[in-house]
Amino acid sequence: MNPSTQRSINYASILTEYSKVVFCLLFKRFLKDYYNFDKVYIILFFAFICQSGLSEASVYFRSLMLPPDPISYNTPGTYTFTVPTGVSQITVDVWGAGGRGGSRTSGSNAYGGGGGGAYSQQTIQVTAGQTYTVYVGQGSTTITSGQDSWMSTNAVGNAFVLAKGGNSVSDNNTVGALGGLASSGIGLIKYDGGKGSDKISSTAGGGGGSSAGLYLIGDNATTSVGAVAPTGGGNGGAGRTGSSGNGISGSQPGGGGGGSYRTSSNTFGGIGGTGRVIVNMFSGEICNNGIDDDGDGLIDSQDPDCGLFCQIGGIEVQRWLNVSGTSISNLTSIPAYPNSPNETNQLSSFQGVSEAGDNYGSRVRGAISPTITGLYTFNVTSDDASELYLSTNASAINKTLIASVSGWTNITEYTKYVTQTTAEIYLIAGQNYYVELLHKEGTGGDHFQVYWKTPVNNSWTLIPGSNLRPLLCGEICGNGIDDDGNGLIDCLDPDCGFINNGEFDDNTNGWSLFTQTGTVGNLSLDNTSKLSGVNSAKAIISVTSGTDWHAQLSQTGKSIVQNQNYIISFDAMASSNRNISMGLQLGQSPWTNYFYQTSAVTTTKKSFSYQFTANSTVTNIATILFNLSSLTGTVWIDNVQFRPVCDELVSCETPTFSFISPTLVSGTAGQVGAKYKFIN
Repeated sequence: MNPSTQRSINYASILTEYSKVVFCLLFKRFLKDYYNFDKVYIILFFAFICQSGLSEASVYFRSLMLPPDPISYNTPGTYTFTVPTGVSQITVDVWGAGGRGGSRTSGSNAYGGGGGGAYSQQTIQVTAGQTYTVYVGQGSTTITSGQDSWMSTNAVGNAFVLAKGGNSVSDNNTVGALGGLASSGIGLIKYDGGKGSDKISSTAGGGGGSSAGLYLIGDNATTSVGAVAPTGGGNGGAGRTGSSGNGISGSQPGGGGGGSYRTSSNTFGGIGGTGRVIVNMFSGEICNNGIDDDGDGLIDSQDPDCGLFCQIGGIEVQRWLNVSGTSISNLTSIPAYPNSPNETNQLSSFQGVSEAGDNYGSRVRGAISPTITGLYTFNVTSDDASELYLSTNASAINKTLIASVSGWTNITEYTKYVTQTTAEIYLIAGQNYYVELLHKEGTGGDHFQVYWKTPVNNSWTLIPGSNLRPLLCGEICGNGIDDDGNGLIDCLDPDCGFINNGEFDDNTNGWSLFTQTGTVGNLSLDNTSKLSGVNSAKAIISVTSGTDWHAQLSQTGKSIVQNQNYIISFDAMASSNRNISMGLQLGQSPWTNYFYQTSAVTTTKKSFSYQFTANSTVTNIATILFNLSSLTGTVWIDNVQFRPVCDELVSCETPTFSFISPTLVSGTAGQVGAKYKFIN
């Protein structure tokens, strides 16, 4: 080995050792600042200089590709974002603007606080030079809601991420306004804004609700003091108290304005806080677009950046046999659907086997992964009936019926039913979109196909396996990669949480419903009134002793580490309004509560999210539980998550990586411009 090559390898080894030293800093200090790699590389750079000398270290340092700093848009209005060179992925955080507090035009009274803006987040793959439109919502100064904030290809109608503004209080109204609704936003991660408080008294206006924070719902105001927002959000403004005057404005981003108090002259509610859009940029390989995105000479799965990224190439099909009838409801109403198919296989394109038999039903599901950004049109043909669903992202939660066949068609009969063909749908290259087809065969001929027209092909073409991915590819936790393509990395992904089957898509496996004397209840699945995903847990309490913990839905075997911060979140709904309590408890005597919270559950879906700090360490003996028997009736639970807060790492004393000798990718070894690939 010549001296230049050996020297380059030595420098790489030295740099590796220093990277281990700052490993914890990278995760614990800068992760919540969106991977502020420039700070970390500066530390590495100066350490490197000490070992290798200024000139040679500076040559190597120039070859490092650092992602640009995040761009924060904080002033209401429209902006154009252009993807910088070297950036292959962006994560966009969006807050809707806050609603105005209550104003008074006559009489004497105090008024309610405005609602806080919602929060949405979306991650997409991008190409240098692409342009996007950014809109920052204006906080409300009238009775209309705070404006939405969003980012799109050109207009709000093509937004790939959008957060709703908080509601405003109408004039002379003492009731606080609701926060922006996550369910009306666009994004893979979404949280509601907080509600403004009702007036506290005739001389004390209600405080404004806070906006949602990073990964937490906004806080509701309950007094004249504005609600305090979770990390990243804007506080609500205070309601006016004691003397006639205006409410206080909400803080940016998206805090609701406080209610005013009037004795004689007109007073005005506090203005809602302005929205916010933050674009965070990342460099690296996009794992399914056939392009060398990061310029290292390695494409897609050849690049270690892609880890064990779930590969494209097919889609899952399930069949239920001996099911008579020709309508989709004949399939979805049987007890074995959706959790107990008779057969499970994989299709190499979006086409079923023809003449496969009689009296069966099929479900095909996975992800569509386009390689070109633009407008797509879908068409379905089948014998007999079929329904085609597509999500706005990789999650089944957001799936929508886009096409259907109510009777039957021939294989290439594209226009028999108006419902066979969709409107144009905007898809982004490299993104993964959950897709699902339901098919029901009675007797006679049988088949199903899904076609599309792409931005570069205006003819109906079967969707090929190269644009399909199978379902249930899991996240690899701790490698910094979105392995399963759902936009959530490492501990943000429920796969890396501490809950098994939190979506109840694997029947009720991992969960138990325990009842005590005097209480009768049973646990089942519900795919009709489901809150998210495929199923929800459905607990029916037919007899109750009146003690809430006499019926407990629980999962055992959990661990916590003292002083570590954790998040517990879930969705819930009930047949009538009630309080349910949930917590994390020692699974044996003395049944210590490590976390306990009461939640007000209503007849419509609500999302709950709580954060706590563990006061002790226990291993595999804690239980997460829901106490359900305060009243008789039905409670639905879904989307249960329990995970560490992602700006901290439970343990990082020993880095989990090391490097072997690098491989020369381009240039001449030891010379300026040489590129090496360091294989993990």
